[in-house]
Amino acid sequence: METTQVLLVVIVTILSIILAAIGIQVFIILKELQKSVEKINKMLAILSVILLVLAGTKEGRLFAKRMKRRIEGQIDQLEHEMEKEGGVIDRAEELKEKAAKKGQDVASKIGNKLFRKQGKS
Repeated sequence: METTQVLLVVIVTILSIILAAIGIQVFIILKELQKSVEKINKMLAILSVILLVLAGTKEGRLFAKRMKRRIEGQIDQLEHEMEKEGGVIDRAEELKEKAAKKGQDVASKIGNKLFRKQGKS
């Protein structure tokens, strides 16, 4: 074989290895994205049940408005992070954990208020 043929075989082999590595990385990123979307979907399903339960009371409507604003704010933050940098998945997990904790705190306060009102009646 001539040197051009050897050089061509080496270049094609290197490019094939790089392409395979890029394909594996894309697969891993898509897998993580799928897991994140599934977790967000579960969280939204739970949130919708909570909002349906609380929608009949005044406190429930206030809670729904607060949660809607928080979720919209977190979505805006997430979109901003996606534009800003590549480490979006970690930031999304942090925001979900904070939202879940705050949502539980607000829900427990509302539940305590409702329980006290029912006890007084």
